Amino acid sequence: MFSILKNKLYYFIIFPMKMQTVVMIVIKFSKLEILVSNLDIC
Repeated sequence: MFSILKNKLYYFIIFPMKMQTVVMIVIKFSKLEILVSNLDIC
């Protein structure tokens, strides 16, 4: 019973936090890519 609760907690709290981190990293990389491509044009 308790383990099921813990799994639900994991999916509702830890998983979204991890996803948010991944999204942040992707956004940072895409910004870097845009900067680099702008430099290439110059």
